Amino acid sequence: SIEIALHALSSDAELKRFTNDVAESAFAMRHWFNSRSVITHGGYCTNAMLVNLTNPSHVDTFVRRLTEQKVYIRDGFKGRLRSWCRISVPSSSELPRFLGAVEASLDGIELG
Repeated sequence: SIEIALHALSSDAELKRFTNDVAESAFAMRHWFNSRSVITHGGYCTNAMLVNLTNPSHVDTFVRRLTEQKVYIRDGFKGRLRSWCRISVPSSSELPRFLGAVEASLDGIELG
């Protein structure tokens, strides 16, 4: 993302701080999803995480609702990955808004 590129162009210390911040957000996201019986994968070495909503129609609804809130994630996987979507891990300052949008977008979707 642009934010990562801007941080990378500054100092090594700033890049390390930002990397640690995103790693903490990824940990919090994994915990948040897992506490709702949603399987996740990734977010350990990158700023991306895969989330399994168990049903392709759930992914379509989830993505549409997030898009309405101007939160964009990647879907459109084929085959066995059709029930998964890819989420970029936000910084800790963006995490509360992001998780609020995710929670609202999952409303009424049967998870787990």
